[in-house]
Parts: sequence; C-alpha cells; structure tokens
Amino acid sequence: MSKEQILVTPQQDLCAVVADAPKNSEIVLAPGKYILNRPLVVDKTIFMRSQTGKVKDVMIGRDNATVLFVIDGKPTFHGIEFFAPASSDDAPANTNEYDSIDAFMYKSAVAVREKGNATFIECKASSRLRSAFSARGKKAFITLDKCWVPQTGEGGIFVDDKACGLVKNCLIQNTGLGCVDVETNGSKLTVENSTLEKSRYGALSPHDDGLLVVRKCKINVGVTFGAVVRNGRLEVEDSAFVSDLNESSLVDLQSRFGVMLLEGSAKLTDCSMSKLIIGVFMATPNSKLEMKRVEMDEGMLTSVVFDPESPKIKISDCKLAEPPLEKDYYLEALKRWGADDGEDPEGSRKHLPDVAKWSEANFSDEQKKRAYDLKTKYFEKILGEEFMLCIESDEPFYEGGRLNLYYYTKSRYGGTFLISKQLASPEFSRPSFEGVNSFELAIASRKPFYYDENGNPRPDYDKVVKPYELLYGVLTLASLYVWDECPVARYNTIELPDGKNTLYFIFDLIDEPEMIEVDSNTRDALGDYSRQNAANVEEKETLSLDDALMMYSDSESERQQEEKTNSPESTKRSFGVLVMIALHKSELDYIRAHEGASKIFLQKLKEQNRWPFSDLERPPIF
Repeated sequence: MSKEQILVTPQQDLCAVVADAPKNSEIVLAPGKYILNRPLVVDKTIFMRSQTGKVKDVMIGRDNATVLFVIDGKPTFHGIEFFAPASSDDAPANTNEYDSIDAFMYKSAVAVREKGNATFIECKASSRLRSAFSARGKKAFITLDKCWVPQTGEGGIFVDDKACGLVKNCLIQNTGLGCVDVETNGSKLTVENSTLEKSRYGALSPHDDGLLVVRKCKINVGVTFGAVVRNGRLEVEDSAFVSDLNESSLVDLQSRFGVMLLEGSAKLTDCSMSKLIIGVFMATPNSKLEMKRVEMDEGMLTSVVFDPESPKIKISDCKLAEPPLEKDYYLEALKRWGADDGEDPEGSRKHLPDVAKWSEANFSDEQKKRAYDLKTKYFEKILGEEFMLCIESDEPFYEGGRLNLYYYTKSRYGGTFLISKQLASPEFSRPSFEGVNSFELAIASRKPFYYDENGNPRPDYDKVVKPYELLYGVLTLASLYVWDECPVARYNTIELPDGKNTLYFIFDLIDEPEMIEVDSNTRDALGDYSRQNAANVEEKETLSLDDALMMYSDSESERQQEEKTNSPESTKRSFGVLVMIALHKSELDYIRAHEGASKIFLQKLKEQNRWPFSDLERPPIF
C-alpha cells in the first residue's frame, strides 16, 4: 500500500499541515524557507523530506524558540535544515511537560521528548544560543545519520533523563560547551564514524552517570579537551584524539588534553593521541582509567597524570609518550615553569595561562560578600545606580551555567550596560592583564531596554528583549572563555559563534581602575598566586608601557608608587571593567593586520559618539 504524499510550499502553514496529516504519510517540502510563528509539533509516524533531497534547499526556522518538537511516533526527516536564530523557553501549546527542564543548555533547535523516536538523515541544525539537537525522557530516542551541526551557542547534541541516541557519519563542529553531552544514569549515546571538533569546552561530555560510547571517530580537541568526564562513563574504541594547531611548541600546559577525568571512568581501546599536551588527566582520586592498545606520539608532555591517593589505572599493550605522572608532581612542575624559576625542558613552557578560574571553597561567605559589595560600589561609581532587577541563572556559572546578570541604565554614556560580578576573585588577583589585577566583563547597547524605570515589562517587550538576550548570551560565552581557557586584555579581539555567523568584539576599559583594599585573610586565601601572576606578567610579550601610562600617571615618581602599591605584598589591588564592543568583520581584519589600529578604531568610535556600544547599525570605520 503506497503512502499518502503531501506537497507543501513555503506559503502554506506547515504546522497545520503536519497536524492534519494522516499517520505514515509522506510530507514533501518544496524549496524555500519555512518561517514558523509557533513550534512544529510531531506526535506520529511520518516521513518529511525536502523535494530536492538537498539540505541547502529547505530551511525550517523559528525566531527566538525551539523549532521542532517530536513528542510521539517514529518520524523521519531527510534533507532539512532546522535553524533557531535565538532560543527561549517557549514550548508547544499543551505540551510544556515535554520541555520542563530548567537547565539552559537543554533547550535546542530540535527537541525529542517523552515517547518520541525521531530519525534525521542528511539534516542540519543549529541554534544561536543553545544546542542543535536534544533528547529527554525514558522513552525518547534520537538517531542522526549524515547530519551536520555547524555552529551553536551552547552545545551540539544533548541526551539526558534516560533518553538514548545514535549518531553516525556526522560532523559536529564549533559548538559552545560540547559536541555531545550525556547526563543521568540510564542515558546512553553512541557516536560512530563521526568527526567532532573545536568545541569551546570538550568534544565529549558524559556526566552524572551518563554513558557515552564512541567508535571510529576523530576528536579534534583544538585548544581545549577531547573529553571531559564528570562522574560519567566514557568508552572510546578505534578513535583518534588530535589537535589541529599548526605550532609545534607546547605553550599552554592546562589544555589540549585528550581526556579530563573528574570523578568518572574512561575506557580507551585501540585509540591514538597526537599533538596533545597530556593524554589523560585524572583530576580526582575516584577517577578510573582503563587503556588497551593506545598509542601516543612522542611530542606530548606526558601520557597520564593521576592522583596518587587512588590510582585506579589499568594499562595494557600501550605505547605511551611518557610514564604516568603523579598529579602533585605535575602541578609543582607547572608552578616552576609558570614562575620561570626552574629549568624549562622544552624552552617554550614559560607561562601558565592566566585564566580566571578560582574555587569558591577557598573563600568564606563573608569574604565573597565583601568582594561583591566592593564591585557593586565601583560599578555604581562609573555607571550610575544599578537597575532594580537582575537575572539569576538556574545553573551556577562556576559549573558551566550562565552568568547572574546585572543592568545599569543610568550611566553618563546613556544606553544599558550588562555586567558580570562572578569573574574577579574575592582577593582581586584574577583574571588580570598588565596594569590591572582583576576585572569583570560588560557589554552595552543603546537599543530600548525591555523594562521601564519601575521594573515593569514594556508593551513591546517581546520585540525589544531579543537584542538583549543575544548580548546576555555573548557576555556569558566570553566570560566562560575567560574563566576556563584564556586571558584577555585591553585592545584584544575575540570571535564568538552566533548560529550561522560569527560575532566579533574588541575589549576596552570603561574607566580608570579602582584601587581595592584587600584584607590579609582574603589576600592570602590562594597562597602565592599573586606572586606567581606578577612573575608571569613581567615576561609577557604583549606588555605596553604606553598602555600602562594611559591608565596611571605620566609622572615617573607616581608610576613607581603605583607599581609599589600593585606588588604581591601590597594590600591594594587594581580592579576594572572590560567592555566588549562589537566589530564589523572588516574592522576586525584591519585591526589584526595593522599595529596600533585598535586604539585608532576606539578613538574614532568615541569621536562618533558610538563608544562603547555593541550596536552595529553603523558603517564600518575600516
């Protein structure tokens, strides 16, 4: 018996067509863009495909929300692109229970829920701020075959709450937190014959007893981690962990790891590792590692770093770069190389990355509150009174969640500033760059703010909130980048994913940094970190005396006094705010190609009264 075939054009209401279509029907989409004003909900077995069979010819998009919900049946989708320019907490009418999870990262362009069992063949999906595909629920199952996840704000594919899935012959790249993520006991995702690359955090991420099985895959760690296992289970067979960095020197000693184990287990069989710093880093005593027939190239720093308190390691028939190394010994070596006090065996490991990450456990509630109050006082000094409302993230920023967000709508610059309060450590020693001991990040817009002065939503809230949702996502991504991976400084530029496109920014100081008096208990909470950081700063090739003099005094005697004040022994630390300013691509290219162009650009922006805002409704300066 032949299936009923339904031909649909972009002018038709696709949601209504699907709702009325009989079970087992074939829905054929004519070329074009299908822009939805509500989610496409599928609750039965159908076959939906592009008429041409080419994914570039058919796009289904929904602004500011999840595009497709599969809640029942066994539908198949072939040759279709699903694109969410941004994402919100929207869910289909009468089916909110299928998307009730609060965690930000689990919202996605395509969501399989409850009893849905969906297959995607030669499809493409991306979301500006969140993930591309997700499956959640005991009976939910997702299959991806020959699919492409090119760019997402938060992650590629998420499976949790006992859902399962199969990913094969796919390309997943340039994702936010991870390429694939599996959470909770009973959840399982199998990935086969696929390439996973350039995630901002870790390509493979099983956690909370989730099981991730990987076979015959290429995992490109870039400058981060091939896998981050947080109390989860990882099984990898016949796969390669590599980095595509061109440089041969091993500069960054705290990234480019094959596998990072945090209270989890990893089993690696018939795998290879090359152009990495470390093969496996067992960061916690309860980590478990089993390796069989694993080959590592000789250029790696070491093969395995383990915690001596509980060395649960089984290694057989492996070719290791170096013998396994105790974690304490490795960390001591990092300190020596970072402070340049000891011999550098490679001649290239002089500096540790000055990332922001610090542990809340090192500080008391009183110390953290004091730092919070000092930051707030400084923000109000340079930006005016803080807005009455703020956003508190459901998932802590320190665990990979979004920032708690604070608004300033009464600054002398005009517009609205979005600002973080979670980057700078309570002793104000990180993150830092030359001349500034610690800083927070901000981003600003002159677009209408979506609340009035009394804290009530404006009548056109749904329209005016969208630019700020994007800025919130950008600020969070940049903060996580600084927190986990790499320092930034004044005049640096950065590229961040935005669905199909990339956003470009330059950093500048909003105002002169404030000298913060740090009490001795807080100053000593992290031991010699400040001393080590000062040693690192002295040797950085990017030091600019001119920049320092711009921030402080032109007088030699006053400058020497400031240097004395900022020494590791001092009770005062400089604290400032780096603002992110959006760039056109031509401006980014010009700045990177011409020395000193960043200062010229920022000066011209000020002359045009467009500094320090990220609204790009302006012609490029370069």
